[in-house]
Amino acid sequence: MRSRGPPNRGSAAGALAEEVKYLMTLSKSELVQLAHQISPSRVHRGMTRKQLAECVMSLRTVDGNPFDDKRRIILDYLKKNWDKVRSQIDPRCPVNCFEHSDAHVLMCWMRSAEELERHAVRRKGKA
Repeated sequence: MRSRGPPNRGSAAGALAEEVKYLMTLSKSELVQLAHQISPSRVHRGMTRKQLAECVMSLRTVDGNPFDDKRRIILDYLKKNWDKVRSQIDPRCPVNCFEHSDAHVLMCWMRSAEELERHAVRRKGKA
């Protein structure tokens, strides 16, 4: 049986259909929060769920995914702190942010934003 732990690298993010499917499982408040993180000036609570989901999905770019940096930071944090965080990870999680949708990655980031941002600053300082 393979040992579950943070992977070294991942493939490209999942399919667009999976992303939309995940977004539709979020409450309207969660969608507003996600969309606000992406584009604070374009979002308000009066928007429909569809409009909010479209705002989140509009981040897809041809040149690359803007969430890949967050994925790398999360994975680096997990790798360096695996013994401390192992018990807090959902057993169904593949522990590979590149297998999760952008929305899922952003939700993980928001749950631990302060700690991850401190880690990102320390990581940059060592680079």
